Amino acid sequence: MTPKTLLLLGLVLAMTRCTPDLGGEDPLSSRGKADTGWVADTSFEVGADLEGTIIVPTTAIPKLGEDRPLQEQTVDRQIAFGKNALARHGYHLNQLVERVTIRSVEKTERTITIRYDARVDVIRAKDSDAAIPALEELTPRTFSLALPENPDGVYGRAGESCAGDTEGHSLAEYNYYYYFEAEKEGCKEPRVNATLTLREVYQARVAYPEYDRLLKDHGDGTRGFSAAILPNLGDDDPAERFARHQSMLEGGLKLQGERAKDGSYIRYVLERGKVRLRIDLYDPEKGWFTESFRSALKRYELVFYNGHSAYGTQPFLTDAKSFAPFYQIIMMHSCRSYPYYSRQIFRAKATDADPTGFENADMVATGESSSPYDSPRTLRPLLEGLFAGIVAVEGGTPEQAPSWLELVRRMNAVTWDIYYGAAGVRANRWQPAAE
Repeated sequence: MTPKTLLLLGLVLAMTRCTPDLGGEDPLSSRGKADTGWVADTSFEVGADLEGTIIVPTTAIPKLGEDRPLQEQTVDRQIAFGKNALARHGYHLNQLVERVTIRSVEKTERTITIRYDARVDVIRAKDSDAAIPALEELTPRTFSLALPENPDGVYGRAGESCAGDTEGHSLAEYNYYYYFEAEKEGCKEPRVNATLTLREVYQARVAYPEYDRLLKDHGDGTRGFSAAILPNLGDDDPAERFARHQSMLEGGLKLQGERAKDGSYIRYVLERGKVRLRIDLYDPEKGWFTESFRSALKRYELVFYNGHSAYGTQPFLTDAKSFAPFYQIIMMHSCRSYPYYSRQIFRAKATDADPTGFENADMVATGESSSPYDSPRTLRPLLEGLFAGIVAVEGGTPEQAPSWLELVRRMNAVTWDIYYGAAGVRANRWQPAAE
């Protein structure tokens, strides 16, 4: 795990919006749908409205009363503390909100009080073959969440008094929300009650990867796309994650790789006729990982991460300038990457023409904690499925291209209770009938 100071910096960066400060206006009011466009077989997404209040000492964050981006970052941090309360009802809370409306700001000599409304989303598990329920079938639909009135500095004030079972992990400011238990006996952290109301269940739509945008001219008479696999350093053996992916590519897919001249990656090629998928497996022991990841974001159509989420504080996705301007599929194979990183990607990919960020990004994510052992066996059906899709489209049989639901179903079938899904995809344009 990176040092605490870097993780704290990562948390601040992760919460930072990629939208300009528009003064008193709501800069997210034109972003459209509040959901992340989630498609999955073992879970479904629900849009919710949250009414909350933040109360901080005036001396703690002096600019909070006037600084709109800072207000939004503070809302993000406070809402994250609702994780465990909602988890007890079976919901996984996306810790980055879609839209914030500041209803009032009251500043006195002692405190700054902000009252806000936020649109958030959650996912909930279901059986793979079960239908997505209607909103009326979900009970209860309103929840009271006890949140710290000041989300900054909770660990320093409360120590262990408001933390539940940490399962052997060390408490710190950046991860305190993850273990926060407002009702724990002896917890005296000042709290406010936020109200979360389920608003809409997002029903399924048949959505596909944008296969036509993955078929690019390689310049050598072949067409296809390029994938970067970026396993992070292993916990016990630095090369263990890298070795597992190498074994899947060489033993499972029977591919032969060629090491790059600088040693940074091994290149493999899946090809059929004139359709080619180039796969670069990056060695985490070569260079600085964050730099390698951000470099890959600039150049590859598929970017795959295997490693820790660090409670949502990893810095890999915090620099919007590191993302390519074209359509990309990004998979974060890490613990709870849906609530941590899905909206972070869409914020980074958002433009004036596409404020949702959905146009040029699909994200494959986990709803629950995952294991590095699952990573190669869930990446394999993703690679095989996407390759089969571009082969089908190029070969004139687009009806044989797998949908996103088919792809994540195959991923969920080789493991359990991780809730793989694809975000940002329900508005995808490509359909077999259009070919």
